[in-house]
Amino acid sequence: KGIDCADCAAKLESKIAKIEGISNVSLSFLNSSLQYECDHDEAERIEKEVREVSAKEEPEAVITSKGHKHLHSHEHEEHHHEHHHEHECHDEHECGCHHEEERALYKFEIKGIDCADCAAKLESKIAKIEGISNVSLSFLNSSLQYECDHDEAERIEKEVREVSAKEEPEAVITSKGHKHLHSHEHEEHHHEHHHEHECHDEHECGCHHEEERALYKFEIKGIDCADCAAKLESKIAKIEGISNVSLSFLNSSLQYECDHDEAERIEKEVREVSAKEEPEAVITSKGHKHLHSHEHEEHHHEHEKARHETADTRKYTISGLDCADCAAKLEHKLSAVPGVSDLRISFINSTLVYDCADEDLERVEQEIRRITAKEEPEAVISAPAQVQKSAVQDDDEDDEKTMLVRLIIGAVLFVLSIVMKDQMRMIMAIASWLVLGYDVLIKAVKGIGRGQVFDEHFLMAVATIAAIYLKDYREAAGVMLFYQIGEYFQDMAVRRSRKSIGELMDIRPDYAWVNRGGDYVKTNPEDVRVDDVILVKPGERIPLDGIITNGASTLNTASLTGESKLSDVDVGDEVYSGAVNETGVLEIRVTKEYGDSTVARILELVENTDSNKASHEKFITKFSRWYTPLVVFSAIITAILTAIITGDINEGVRRACTFLVISCPCALVISIPLSFFAGIGGLSARGVLVKGANVIEAMADVKQVVLDKTGTLTTGVFKVEKIISSDHPETALRDAAYAEHFSNHPLAQSIRAAYDKEIRDEEITDVKEISGRGLCVHAGDREILAGNYKLMKEHGIACEEESDPGTLVYVAADGIYEGCLVLRDQIKDNAADTLRALHNGSVKCIIVSGDRQDITEETGRAIGADEVYGHCLPADKVEHVRRLKQAGVTAFVGDGVNDAPVLNAADVGFAMGALGSDAAIEAADVVIMDDSLNKIPLALKNAARILSVAKQNIYGAIGIKLLILALGAFGIANMWMAIFADTGVAMLCVMNSMRLLKAKE
Repeated sequence: KGIDCADCAAKLESKIAKIEGISNVSLSFLNSSLQYECDHDEAERIEKEVREVSAKEEPEAVITSKGHKHLHSHEHEEHHHEHHHEHECHDEHECGCHHEEERALYKFEIKGIDCADCAAKLESKIAKIEGISNVSLSFLNSSLQYECDHDEAERIEKEVREVSAKEEPEAVITSKGHKHLHSHEHEEHHHEHHHEHECHDEHECGCHHEEERALYKFEIKGIDCADCAAKLESKIAKIEGISNVSLSFLNSSLQYECDHDEAERIEKEVREVSAKEEPEAVITSKGHKHLHSHEHEEHHHEHEKARHETADTRKYTISGLDCADCAAKLEHKLSAVPGVSDLRISFINSTLVYDCADEDLERVEQEIRRITAKEEPEAVISAPAQVQKSAVQDDDEDDEKTMLVRLIIGAVLFVLSIVMKDQMRMIMAIASWLVLGYDVLIKAVKGIGRGQVFDEHFLMAVATIAAIYLKDYREAAGVMLFYQIGEYFQDMAVRRSRKSIGELMDIRPDYAWVNRGGDYVKTNPEDVRVDDVILVKPGERIPLDGIITNGASTLNTASLTGESKLSDVDVGDEVYSGAVNETGVLEIRVTKEYGDSTVARILELVENTDSNKASHEKFITKFSRWYTPLVVFSAIITAILTAIITGDINEGVRRACTFLVISCPCALVISIPLSFFAGIGGLSARGVLVKGANVIEAMADVKQVVLDKTGTLTTGVFKVEKIISSDHPETALRDAAYAEHFSNHPLAQSIRAAYDKEIRDEEITDVKEISGRGLCVHAGDREILAGNYKLMKEHGIACEEESDPGTLVYVAADGIYEGCLVLRDQIKDNAADTLRALHNGSVKCIIVSGDRQDITEETGRAIGADEVYGHCLPADKVEHVRRLKQAGVTAFVGDGVNDAPVLNAADVGFAMGALGSDAAIEAADVVIMDDSLNKIPLALKNAARILSVAKQNIYGAIGIKLLILALGAFGIANMWMAIFADTGVAMLCVMNSMRLLKAKE
């Protein structure tokens, strides 16, 4: 108890962890708990040292023992069931053990709970179940655990699920296994012996063995439209054993989760479904992540690419592959080679990459070459090489040119059909129709074979063939011409948008100069390891995070923070990947592999934004499934009614054709996700990373912003603002600086900075820290006291207690009071402007702080806050946010590390200054890479703008389509107008979305 802030707790934890013989230190500011492991024989010495360190670093802290557990851990073959078997005691009196009933700790994953308050209520209900104990339901970790007798486990789990279904119908509970707990009490200490054993028979041991699951990622090319992508996603999601399917038309990506043992079957079924539904689609594997749930050490590990500890990555150039599908098939074959893991073939980059141990390398390489020669005789595997630039852009440009030539020829033939007469008019029109629409007709025939009668190409073919049947040859050719023109510009707009978004986040370094035996070799960043030394020349991007070992330079971090701000760096400074080296040559010792680097984390976050869909996107997905069948059905009804009412069957067919042309929902299915994607890309370029379209929706509705004070609204750096002294304030400052000379406390550093004169070490002797009071030192022949009012009072120093709300340091020398230093945490320059901008957007601003109420109120008055709450522990901040959420959507702004619980409790969590902070990127919904407070109103304003554009696209596209459908039903609109409502509106929506690539101030 008695630690003021989470930062102080972290620093104390760091100090305690340095004590010899100690391990696994965990100091929780939130729970006011400290725990560590050590040898039993060393316990007394280590506890003494822990208390000494605590007394020195945090004089106010009070440590009270809560007992200990003996830990004997035996691990067998990566088995993750932890069985706790105590030493067998034959004589209870002899061993002093008390044998209780066998109990077990049961763990579950619980999803679908909306808020922490709901979780707390459900926890309370579950705790009332008879026979249950130690219930813990964590909203933050989506976990539930409790203890009960093993014999009662089935009944209790059933009751838990019943309570959950009643209280939280949306909640889904999944078992994560259990631990057997046999507890022996001995002299008021709990000894827990952990013996893990291998379980061969699930029924015999009573353990719950879960399947190992993995996240599989693919690149998917050749899908024509977003509607087709949505339909294919829906089909894939129905495959047995698959979950969390996400197919992004914009990113040409497919990912899903499944059991590792089922991966081969499921991938085969995915490819079969894709081949049936979208024959043109080509799926290429991009690797996978193993998702392990380890119960020991009570935390979750996600192993990227499932590498063996002894395995190294091998990289080769592979050329001569004809197509991406051939590459995918070869990859599948090679992945089965014994000793190989995480094998990947990139058709685009012509690379082959896999992991294997050194001792297996020769055998594995021979086997890979043998299989490759058999499956793909034309393929050539050459020496290891770095990844080349993608050739997709060149292919796209070739497709554009081919389509442009077809459009020109088709347009010329169409014009000739207008100027020519009689039979030649018909011939030119049909020729134009065939040149422009042969691919549509081919795809329509293939679609019929697959039973896809609601396919865009089939409906377009039917509409234009019907026009030819009605002898409207020019209309058939004209509709196909303008359809293809619309498709051409629509595809070009989507391609350009992908390119623009890609350029915004083009921060991935292409290479790294790595020191290999004294020479610097150009290498792929992914091949560089921790502690390797890399060279960065002027004008180059820093490829990996690290610490400068030689050189000095100026860095531009604009690509990371969104602000073109230069910073000087020197030996010992930490630098982040993605920053541009402007001037000097730097040698940097790598501290993180590429996969864990700042650039990789940012890119992964941006690439995964489309997996968190907005409600508007979900609406469009559902709408598109019903829209086309409904319009086609309406076309049939319109044709029948028109024929009956007018007696003209041809007129009925003509009106039905107008319906068929407008039946594709592509304008909606493309533009809505693109609105969010472009908007998120625009914010990313400004150093504001948003974790999904659903977060954009929440931000657009924010009514209240709760801001942490220290480090968020203030700099965290104290400054001596004034000295209260009747005689010689400079003397008080000097003596305070001498007293604090050897201290590393932030206040001491601020006092020395304010004094800014030389202090002679030899003059200072007998430094004594007085717990909870301050310092007493001898400087020369004088005794100096510096600390709080209690220190003055206890030493009989005559002075009055000051009422200033700042942090006060009283100073006395030789028993005479000299004055009081008033220090304040400095408010950031743009804090007041930020709150003013939020108020202009009708957003209420509240400050919460662990600092004193009077200090918090003073800060609030200075910057114009609506409400302030001081003396807040982390749990208090969570409660304030929960209460405020009842009045509207609430955002919380903090540093992302100490504020993790409250960031998760808020509707939207902002983490400030997250550059290089993994914890901040994990904890928040919105990550602001630097300390610029003005990016909070920027993010909120642009979120509202993004949502507005998405709604414009929805209402505009649906409105125009419904208008043309209504006009078409009465014979007023024709197929030309329908083409505009289809491809024309789609193009307009795409162009409207592209405005979001530039975030507005």
